Amino acid sequence: MALTPINWIDFIRALAGAWVLRELVVTTEAGASVPGVPLILVQGGILGVGALSQTVWRDDGLIVIGPVFYIAGAAMFLVSWQVALFAVLLGITLAQMLGRLSWMFAFAPFFFLVFAVVFGGFGLWLPVGAGLFVVPPLVAVGARAPLAMMHARSVLDRMRVPHAKI
Repeated sequence: MALTPINWIDFIRALAGAWVLRELVVTTEAGASVPGVPLILVQGGILGVGALSQTVWRDDGLIVIGPVFYIAGAAMFLVSWQVALFAVLLGITLAQMLGRLSWMFAFAPFFFLVFAVVFGGFGLWLPVGAGLFVVPPLVAVGARAPLAMMHARSVLDRMRVPHAKI
């Protein structure tokens, strides 16, 4: 998964998009950021639509992809980088240990809360950052399709595992 360049492009694109959305798009005339829950909900909704667009692929039918890098990139900017980094890494590690990488989408939101306590990262953006990890499983359940992950083609070809066309 980390060998696929498109994943790293998604990570940087989501990180930059979250930064632009949160810091540059909505400001007052004086230049101060506009606070408030409604604004965060709108910005979180925009990021949720971005995660949704990264999740659904069409290729001889519906393929639901778990955009780990895209969501991690957005969450890395929304909450403190320590909370996002440790939550994603521990979520991936635990899911790999249990043999189902897609389970990281269940573990990561829980670890966001745990590491927010450890690092003091509670804030209005924490539910948005953690909530982005819920989008792919909800789409998979709604579409009644398995949740797939993007891997390097050469790795999948050696394993003879079907994969989505890029």
